Amino acid sequence: MVALSAFLLLLLAAQLALWQRDMLAAEHPALRGVLVALCGIAGCEVRLPQAVDRLSIEGDEMSAPDAKDPSRILLLATLRNSAPFPVAYPSLELSLQNAREEILARRVLGPADYLAPGSDRTGGLAAHGDVDLRLTLDTGAMRAEGYRLYLFYP
Repeated sequence: MVALSAFLLLLLAAQLALWQRDMLAAEHPALRGVLVALCGIAGCEVRLPQAVDRLSIEGDEMSAPDAKDPSRILLLATLRNSAPFPVAYPSLELSLQNAREEILARRVLGPADYLAPGSDRTGGLAAHGDVDLRLTLDTGAMRAEGYRLYLFYP
């Protein structure tokens, strides 16, 4: 009975480790090899953690740089990682709003949309690092007065 209980506890610990594998590997790099081996058996993969609670948007600003063409807007922002480990790049939801803060349009931007061409997306956002976002958008006839940015993982 004791051996069976010990085996079941070990099995439960392995399940918990697999469930939290990405965060465990990031916070405790020495466990990465064990987690990769467990994933080899279970058919899973150890990836960068998706830690949206460790990410923030700093210094965001939207403007129309050319007064003659107000339909072209420029969005500048800094995406910051406060974690002591790299995290996966999130998706951004950009909502354009009118003066009454009603949503006029919404667009989801993946890392390929906001990172510079040729950027390595596999390494994620570095520990305590940040990335500057510079997006030029054409709003057409829509006249956006404001916006909202939201970070999420699909």
